[in-house]
Amino acid sequence: QARQHAERLAAKQHAEALIEREIVAITEGGHNGFETGIDALLRLTRDLPDRNARLEAFIRPRLKEHDGMMNDVFIAALALDLRGLAPEIAALASESPAVQDGDAADYGGGNFKGPAGQRYHIAREITALWNEPDPGTRARMWLALIVSRSYQFSPEYQTSDAAKALRERAAAALQGLGPVDRLRTMNAFRAATPNLANDPETVAWLDQIAAKSGD
Repeated sequence: QARQHAERLAAKQHAEALIEREIVAITEGGHNGFETGIDALLRLTRDLPDRNARLEAFIRPRLKEHDGMMNDVFIAALALDLRGLAPEIAALASESPAVQDGDAADYGGGNFKGPAGQRYHIAREITALWNEPDPGTRARMWLALIVSRSYQFSPEYQTSDAAKALRERAAAALQGLGPVDRLRTMNAFRAATPNLANDPETVAWLDQIAAKSGD
């Protein structure tokens, strides 16, 4: 038994060392390494009970200091339902759609000084989603997020594990509407958002969800 315990402990320590090395390597990649880092951690922590805590620990520093593409950071938290980050995300939320979006929301590098003091629309939208108790209202909020940020949901361009998790979470949330109401609401949102046609892969994905509305 002592030997088995020692072997298990050694295996755990080896896994921990792999995770730590991976974190160091991908952190050095800046915003370009963020997607790779999240996917690597998803794989490395698949069987660990503290998986969410580790993912949150990877994202949390980037809510204080990062070199751009902040929307990707927020979207990853939403995709993986990392609600331990809710207070930090809420603190970075914009007051309304009428105000200017935070600096480096969708670009990286340049003169960006970090997210401190910035306020982001996607942070406001995620905060509202997480705080909404009604499934039907939450489904409509998800749909609004999809049509307004269709590129983030594109199966062709967003192929990471985190992106797949985002689409799965969105599709599940849309079940908060009954079949008839879901199809009607999806069609109404699409009709009101002509630019959605610029992301045909996202439209096709929505069509697949709509087709299930008659099940």
